[in-house]
Parts: sequence; structure tokens; C-alpha cells
Amino acid sequence: MVPDGWRETRLGKIASHLTSGSRGWAAYYADQGDRFIRITNLQRGTIQLDYSSLKYVQLPQGSKEGQRTLLSKGDILISITADLGIIGFIDRHPSVDSYINQHVALVRIDNQEIDTKFVAYQLASDQYQKTIKRLNDAGAKAGLSLLTVRSIPLSIPPLPEQKKIARILSTWDRAIETVERLIANSKAQKKALMQQLLTGKRRFLGFEESVWKFGRFDELFKVSNDKKTQVPKGGYHETGMVPIVDQGKAFIVGYTNSSSSYRDVPVIVFGDHTRIVKWVDFEFCPGADGTQVIKTIAGIDPKFGYYLISAARLPNLGYSRHMRELKERDFRFPESLSEQKKIVSAIGACDETLQNQSNQLQALVSEKKALMQQLLTGKRRVKVDEAAA
Repeated sequence: MVPDGWRETRLGKIASHLTSGSRGWAAYYADQGDRFIRITNLQRGTIQLDYSSLKYVQLPQGSKEGQRTLLSKGDILISITADLGIIGFIDRHPSVDSYINQHVALVRIDNQEIDTKFVAYQLASDQYQKTIKRLNDAGAKAGLSLLTVRSIPLSIPPLPEQKKIARILSTWDRAIETVERLIANSKAQKKALMQQLLTGKRRFLGFEESVWKFGRFDELFKVSNDKKTQVPKGGYHETGMVPIVDQGKAFIVGYTNSSSSYRDVPVIVFGDHTRIVKWVDFEFCPGADGTQVIKTIAGIDPKFGYYLISAARLPNLGYSRHMRELKERDFRFPESLSEQKKIVSAIGACDETLQNQSNQLQALVSEKKALMQQLLTGKRRVKVDEAAA
């Protein structure tokens, strides 16, 4: 049901320019030059672009391809292959010329009755993401034609309401970006602190005279895998009594009701293939392939050992095994257990700050998502007195 005062339309009816790039852009790649926006620069759950993995291109003068896909302020980007429907928005005039390839659609709206940022937010909302995915032209192989992109249905409120909704959601985006910057700064500070404390370059008062040593992996750690507690990938469930921890990025990847679990905690979980390191201080079941459970020997504080392994710089061997690389490392450590604990306390304070910031970020993202579902469908209306001006 269309909310009172809203009208139904389709994206193609309000777009003045809708296109995608062509193949063959690799021929124009350069170390610097114009920006090249790809699917990897779009982020699901937000309309903000991620410029951390930009590629650059240098097009020949007068290129028709460049003229057709040159981005401008207010343009909406939509991924049309692979991970469908990720939305990006050009919030300001690009500082340099920017282009797209064949995996991204460019939607330009030159309509005085349409706020393009509102449309971008609407397309990024959960309801419209489901609609976009249902329009998949390619069946099992994800893909959207430009004709299908034009057919995406929209419900548009009056312009003052569009602008007010876009301003509200932009405020939430700025709050999220602020916390994301805080998290990035906190991670950088933690990394710098670990580099100083775990090498003895920075010492605490009262420990200046204590001895530091070098030790091999097998002098500080022991591998303590227990096969009967391991759960194969097919045994991961959404609910269960015991959490499963494996070598993947997510901390907890599933649950099981297995009666055999790993109870001799805390332990360090090391990803043999991924090099991901986790601190586990609760009963759990390890994932099977590549999940290595490690404990420290007497004289090495378990959490200190976790930080030592976390700071180890191991070469990226792809999906090969990395445990042998870890076992060949030398680790520098203080002989004093009290100094180890002091170091753990200092780094742990950074971890606590990061956890609080992460919780704050998750709350903001969740609250914004719920607000989008209400505002962008007309379930919750806004007063537009100030917006009408």
C-alpha cells in the first residue's frame, strides 16, 4: 500500500542517464591518474564509498568511454554482477575524474522533484535490496541488465519529505563514520603499543632490570588439539549449546550440541590457513580444518602468549599451511611473569576500548537500519515544516 501523498514510479522513469561501463579497462590501469570505481569500492549496508582499494586509470583524450561513464555529484551507483544491488552515492564533486566498469551501473537523476540521496538510501534499504535480488536476470549466475535496473519500482514522497529523510539518515551516517574513525585510530594505537611493549623497547617502572629472553615456539607454546572436540563444517548450526570457533574472520561461526567440547581454557586459536589469531576463554568446539588450538607452557602468561602470536609477522602463503612458519619463529619475552602481566594489562586496556567502540558502532548501524525501514517505506512520517523552506 502506497503511503498517503507518495507516488509510485520506476527508476528508469526518473533517471536522465543510466548506463554501465565497458570491458577492457585493464588496458588503462595506471599507478596514478583518474579514479576507477569498482564493486569493491561499494559497501553493503551504506551508500558511502570505500576508497581504500582504489585503482587508477589514464584514458586517452576524447575517449567516448570516459564521456559516457564520467561520474558527477549526485550520481547513484548499483552493482549489477556478482553481489547484486550494492549502492554507492557520489556525495560531492569528485576531486579528480572518476569512472566505472561493466560491473557497476550509473544512475543520474536530473529531476527537480527528486532528491537523489533519498533514492540512494531507498535502494540500499532491506526492502529494496530484496526487490533488486528478485529481479536477477541470470538465474544462478547473478546479473542485472540495464533494462532491469530501469524497471526497479520506487515509492516517492513529496520533495520536502525526501530531503528531510535524507538529512536524518545522513546524520546517522556521520555518527557511524565518526566511530569508524575512532576504531581505526584505536587499532593504530594498539598496534604501535604492542610493537613497543612486546619487544622491550618500552618498559614499565620497576621492571627496568628484569631480563628478556628469546625463545622458540616449542619453548613457549604447545599445540593442544583435541580431535574429539572438533566439528566439521557440515556440523555448524545457527543455534546450539556450545559455540564453534574456527579459523575464519567471524569470532563465533556457529553452534553445536556436541557433548564433547573443549573445556581446558583459556587457549589461543590459530588459523593454519588464514593466520587469524583468537583468544578463547570459554567452553567451545573448534572447527576442524585448519583450526589449531595452542596453549602456553609454565612461565608464560596465556594472554601474553596470545599477544606474542598476534604480533608475529608471518608471510602470506595463500591457503597453504602457516603453522610451520609459526613454529620457526623466535619470540622475545620478559622472564618476569609480573612484567608479562603488566604488558597484558596495558594492551588489554586497548582491547577494552576497541570493544566498547565496536559495540557503539554495532548499535548505531542497527538503529539506523531500523530507522531506514520505517522512514523509507512511509511507516513513520516526518514533519516537513523546516524542510519545505
